[in-house]
Amino acid sequence: MSDRARGLWHALEGSYSVEGDATGAAYSPLPAMSVGEDRDEQDVLDTNYATNRPYPTAPIPGPDKGSFPVEVPLWGLATAAGAMASPPASDVLDDILAGIFGTENTVDGEDVVSHVGAALELGSDVADVQDVLPIFEAGLPTSGVRAHWAPVIADAGAGVYTIVDPGFNFTNAAVAYGTRNFRYNANGGGPTSQWVHIHDGDEYTLFGSQWTQASIVAEVGQIAKLVGQVAYDRKVATSKLGSALPAALAGPPITPVIGTLSPVFINGVAVPTRRIEIDFGLDAQPDEASGGANGRQGHTIESIEPMITIEPHFTDAQLQLKKNQTVRSVLVQLGGGVVSGGVLGGLCVYAEQATVVEANPTSTGNRKRQNIVLKVSDAVAVGANPARFFQIFRA
Repeated sequence: MSDRARGLWHALEGSYSVEGDATGAAYSPLPAMSVGEDRDEQDVLDTNYATNRPYPTAPIPGPDKGSFPVEVPLWGLATAAGAMASPPASDVLDDILAGIFGTENTVDGEDVVSHVGAALELGSDVADVQDVLPIFEAGLPTSGVRAHWAPVIADAGAGVYTIVDPGFNFTNAAVAYGTRNFRYNANGGGPTSQWVHIHDGDEYTLFGSQWTQASIVAEVGQIAKLVGQVAYDRKVATSKLGSALPAALAGPPITPVIGTLSPVFINGVAVPTRRIEIDFGLDAQPDEASGGANGRQGHTIESIEPMITIEPHFTDAQLQLKKNQTVRSVLVQLGGGVVSGGVLGGLCVYAEQATVVEANPTSTGNRKRQNIVLKVSDAVAVGANPARFFQIFRA
């Protein structure tokens, strides 16, 4: 058997652990970078019947369940949503993020009319407070051309906004591109999923699946990835590949993002780092119910407690943030977002409020660094609006 011959397909569930499409046509191929062993974790129930003999009696099968680890490359939207354009239809990565977080929104693209410092005017009113706009103009910023993700902190209407000052000015040649964005739905996150996993010709469908661990990992010069663990309710041998299961992909629809032109901003100030890890802090719980075939009627994400870890150069100022528990916003850009061939291709993670909970010294190659861990906290409200807590944007 070839351990490398693997395929993975994904579909959101309409009903928990119920087959949505036996042909496989509704499943989307996922170009995962790594698919770990599918671990069958079905319970085995001891009987230990009283037989008047000193030996154990045969066990019986208990409820089915299992899990598998997976690493997924991150990529932006397949086409850039420019002026007066909406983001393209959801793809498999959108479905995965929607399955974790539950709330998905879109923002259309629009031309920049004017921009000076924190004052931004667009051609129409497309954004709201707490949206983050990827603005791109050829040649900017001069320190390294890339999209600049600008959090909206006030909305005066008619396309007039206050943003976090990027430190340079765009001209009316710039465009604020459209996004798909995701944030946590406090009513249990998103829907469960179904996966088709083929390993050297052996095909299984994994029903009632939910992410139990998930982190974004990005290192300098390497592909940014979503790394995690997926638990499932039941595993069934199927033959969708011989029916209507779509062909596997040779890779993502566009080039995945890598850890270059991917700055981290704490309170709007760039903090150079060699590594970024964003642990979503999922509290995923099976919804136990005696009426379920495996004692479950769902699998929900009850809460998230995101932690953002970076490795900048050591500074006392960052240590003082920890000692004083100073509240700061955190923005992580993933990928440069340089528009080319109708594609922007970047992501952004934004937390309205976080505090440093660790600031310990470390070293790489004899260079003194700091392991900074920021814990995302609830700002409760931003102006008159409920705080969105933690968001992911694709553009």
